[in-house]
Amino acid sequence: MKAISLLILLAFAFSCNPNRNQKSEKLSQNDSTQTDSNLVEPPAQDIVDEEMQTAFMVILDSSTDYHALRSLAEKTATDFQLEFDTLEKQYYPDKNLWGVALWSEDEIYRGEYYPRRSDDEKHPLSLEYQQWYDDRSREKNLVLMAGIFSFSLEAEEYLNKFREKFPHAYILQKEIYMGCMH
Repeated sequence: MKAISLLILLAFAFSCNPNRNQKSEKLSQNDSTQTDSNLVEPPAQDIVDEEMQTAFMVILDSSTDYHALRSLAEKTATDFQLEFDTLEKQYYPDKNLWGVALWSEDEIYRGEYYPRRSDDEKHPLSLEYQQWYDDRSREKNLVLMAGIFSFSLEAEEYLNKFREKFPHAYILQKEIYMGCMH
């Protein structure tokens, strides 16, 4: 009796599978070179493209001198009543590197640079390596970043707050990967 019940249950389960006929229909509609794995899992590049976001970064200044730019960031934070967020980074003078602190919980990027990729409503100031955002920049050139925005108009309005003190400040537009980097 149990065997008959099990056979009936299995027959019912297979007859009610809504995806059973869809795969064969999709394969017959597409060219014959496609396989089931092409239908189930998108290529890696498609995933990366979905994780990209256009960002507008407000850049106030830049320098290869960490100490000078850090002082400027702290003064600017005080003058404009903003937060200066190190994002758990510290300066390693022996490597001339601005990177994730050795005490950070992030074991993968500890002692290495990790880029700022998003912002909150307060738009804290931070120091970032320009080469991560701008391919034309010099190696180890740091920027004083005032914010990352999704819309150019928001970035322009925010930049105007700093124009008098930073006449050479600008907006850098870049496609940024927003997916997991671990």
